[in-house]
Amino acid sequence: MTHRQTVGTVQAIRAIRTARTARTARTTQTTQTTRTGGNTPEEHRP
Repeated sequence: MTHRQTVGTVQAIRAIRTARTARTARTTQTTQTTRTGGNTPEEHRP
């Protein structure tokens, strides 16, 4: 596997996790907002 393929795979996994997080964000938004410092939505974190 080349480095570029590895990075692409990691990004794909992150995208899937982000989609799952976004789906559950409505119920856990308060917890996530507190954890991320109050104004950074989970999906926008690097």
